[in-house]
Amino acid sequence: MRRLTLVLAVALIAALAGIGVQAAPATAATLPDDDPFYSYTGSEPLGSFAPGTVLKRRVVTHHYVGLPTPLKVTQLLYRTTGTAGEPTVTVATVVPPVFKTFPEPRLVSYQYEYDALGQQCTPSYFFSGGFNLSGGATAGEQSALLGYILSGYTVVVPDYEGTQRHFAAGRESGMNTLDGIRAALNDKSYGLDATTKAAMVGYSGGSIATEWAAELAPSYAPDVNRRLVGAAAGGVPTDLPHNLEYADGSLLWAGAIPLGLVGLARAYDVDLDKYASDYGKKIFARVADQCIVDVLGVYPGLTFAKLMKPQYSSFDKIAEFVTIRKKLVMGQGNPPTTPLFLASAKLDRTGDGIIVTDDVKNLARSYCARGAAVTYHQYTGLEHVGGFAVFIPDALNWISARFRGSPQPGVCARLG
Repeated sequence: MRRLTLVLAVALIAALAGIGVQAAPATAATLPDDDPFYSYTGSEPLGSFAPGTVLKRRVVTHHYVGLPTPLKVTQLLYRTTGTAGEPTVTVATVVPPVFKTFPEPRLVSYQYEYDALGQQCTPSYFFSGGFNLSGGATAGEQSALLGYILSGYTVVVPDYEGTQRHFAAGRESGMNTLDGIRAALNDKSYGLDATTKAAMVGYSGGSIATEWAAELAPSYAPDVNRRLVGAAAGGVPTDLPHNLEYADGSLLWAGAIPLGLVGLARAYDVDLDKYASDYGKKIFARVADQCIVDVLGVYPGLTFAKLMKPQYSSFDKIAEFVTIRKKLVMGQGNPPTTPLFLASAKLDRTGDGIIVTDDVKNLARSYCARGAAVTYHQYTGLEHVGGFAVFIPDALNWISARFRGSPQPGVCARLG
């Protein structure tokens, strides 16, 4: 991943130098909760606007790991939909290509794996100049995104968890992603128009938004679905509580348990304190403004049972979470109609440390059985982060082939 980052960064700098543009001076970025751009204050009821309507726009200097570049990006506040179906808003950043490679604009919706409860890890904040160690995952995604803009794609990056950062709320993340594509097309930035085709990509937390967007597109956003040439999702938590059970007691990934529980509690209005032990209350309060990088390896051996009162020692002993779980499992509805690329790493007998590999393979198998066009890759011998490094070029190549109209490699038969 370091080598990929270095190569892409050098390529971007060289490309920008070649077009003779001077870098803008660094400016301090305002955190989203303190930035009025992230709020809608208009006189018209928010619900009166169609999902994907652009409510505000601004042009800011593109930043790469906190450093300004010569590129300008457009940020959009747009109307979208929350977990309960209520009208909400969030922000997307539209990044233009460095080179004009294609005769017509091609749009890729890139979902960062920002896994955030804290505002400091929001993708749009990084694009506008924010940077901190908590955003290590976001910084890695910024490097991966360079492959798309250097290849000639226009990229939209939605803050798909919403302004309240509902981490792990899959349906909301999917709708926010689809409306981010709508917003980018409605804004018509960088030549986007009614004929523009689109694709989606995301890994880990970003795959939650990507897979749900592909799954919901035919019903929630048929206008977007008609434009999609494909969706690529890697490291997919197809049944999030199953992944949290896998991480239970682990040395590295156990911190994802409280992070995911707080995200779901926010999204579905669950009072965690009602179920939490005294220790759990302290941990939930601590992670409430943190992100995935802040918790990795910090709670070795942490278990769900330790976070909760004895009578709530497992996920399935909490009725509210049982109900929520039924809404979180991917693949329960009709399969996506756009081609899919699904991938997962596998290091031990179960998965890559956090993702249950057979869950991803079984999702691919289920979609294949119901007529979906699915390519599945398994990265045996790699853990979750290593899988990301392999998935990124694989996804870029697969998406580029879909835009070219190349036949999709048939792997459904091999899945059984």
